[in-house]
Amino acid sequence: MMFVPTFLVKVGERKMKYSMQTDLCPSPALAAASEDLFELAAGMTDAETLFVAKQTDNGMRTMLVWGREREGVRAGQPLIYPKDVYCLTVPLPFACDGERGIVGALRASATFGDDEEASLKRAASVAARLAESEQKSAALKRESELQRGREHAEREARRTGELLAVMGHEIRTPMNGIVAMSQLLRESGLTEEQDHYLQIIEDSQKSLLELVSSILDYGKLEARQMKLELAPMDLAGALEDTAYQFAAKAAQRPELELTLDLDLDTVPMLIGDVRKIRQILGNLLSNAIKFTTVGEVRVTARQIEGDAGDRAWIEFCVCDTGIGISQTGIERLFQDYAQVHRPEEGDYGGTGLGLSISKRLVDLMGGKIWAQGNKGQGTRMTFVLPLEIEQGAYGESSPRAGALSGRRLLLAAGGGGTRETLSRLARRMGMEVREASGGAEAALALAREGPFDLVLSEWEIEREALLLPGLPPLPDVPSILLLPLVHDSEAEAGPHSSFASLTKPVRQSEMYEVLASACQGRPIARERRS
Repeated sequence: MMFVPTFLVKVGERKMKYSMQTDLCPSPALAAASEDLFELAAGMTDAETLFVAKQTDNGMRTMLVWGREREGVRAGQPLIYPKDVYCLTVPLPFACDGERGIVGALRASATFGDDEEASLKRAASVAARLAESEQKSAALKRESELQRGREHAEREARRTGELLAVMGHEIRTPMNGIVAMSQLLRESGLTEEQDHYLQIIEDSQKSLLELVSSILDYGKLEARQMKLELAPMDLAGALEDTAYQFAAKAAQRPELELTLDLDLDTVPMLIGDVRKIRQILGNLLSNAIKFTTVGEVRVTARQIEGDAGDRAWIEFCVCDTGIGISQTGIERLFQDYAQVHRPEEGDYGGTGLGLSISKRLVDLMGGKIWAQGNKGQGTRMTFVLPLEIEQGAYGESSPRAGALSGRRLLLAAGGGGTRETLSRLARRMGMEVREASGGAEAALALAREGPFDLVLSEWEIEREALLLPGLPPLPDVPSILLLPLVHDSEAEAGPHSSFASLTKPVRQSEMYEVLASACQGRPIARERRS
């Protein structure tokens, strides 16, 4: 058995390899045989079409015949040829009646005449074009079937969205009545037991309204009816407002701290769908607080490298020190209705739609979202969005230069992320910061390392410093209290007359206003939040 090297055939955009073999070919004829077969049979092998050239007038013949092979043995009709005739077989990638086919090329030492060869080539070319046309027709048919399938799926999704919208409206109407009556009932003077029952009702109705909103959003996204509402926005302010919506929930856990670290000082005014950005951040914050009882939940935002031009890439992160998530859970995290925590890890509730909706909203805005974490080591949720820049405008979050530049701040706060975040923010405002982690350290810094222009301290630390025995008189420095969201009147009054107060988590714009006013000696009303 002797072999002819493999050659490549190209038809349109398709490329196919064919290997030829011969069992009746003298060695000197191999090269010529390969070249002749490629030239004469390429059109027919490319077209995967049966072709037969009959005997010519000169008594010699060039013939292509179709045969079959079973178990590697050619089963075509045997051919009788003289000594100067060779036979080549070319395996073809097609089947006839369920069996693989082959093409055999039989050629005598004589050749066709020019007219005969031209006719053969024209016939082969026609066969190739016909086969290509059939392939295009089949492709168009497949595409048409796929298009019909897509249209059917979209119609069904629209019907689902319309049904969910009607259901949501019908549920909201009686729920609004329950909410209104609950508010009136709370104002009617309740006993402690009745107030407890009413709180359960209010918590339940809030959960139900959130569930209805999630279902409606999911229906719109599924039906591709969700549209972006683009407008100029104060991104830092929107993120701070969203965090404050969850501050009370975080404050219910005494050992949990919610912090904001927004590095958006130099970011211009951006154009985007602020409601959807807040919805995504809210979903991530809700999960982080739900799965974290001790430690910290931190919200960060910053501009990152991205496409130049009229867009800015903003990275948003929600990090927590909660129960974490396994790698298997991360793979399922953004699937519809996914619940990645086992029942024995706690009953955390939820529909499993929040993160699925968040991913679809991020995709709708052209961004990306992903999760990182390990079991017992917390979770980091990140999403990035390309937001259009409003030319010539800058956001409200940019600190004004000069007002605090060079001022000395004594920052007294306990462990956790609050001190680190406030220190970084004050430095971005141009201040020199001396950090202290306790009352004794703060008092010694005031006495020995002064003068300071301002003191920003947690109220517990300030009280501790003032109650230290043998403490020399402290310098008269404007003092700003840092209060938890939920605090009593004693904390707000402070152990001595403070200049003003800030409530955690601290808003960047409010921190600037309070510090600047204190440096200039202007009184400012204490911040009150509920």
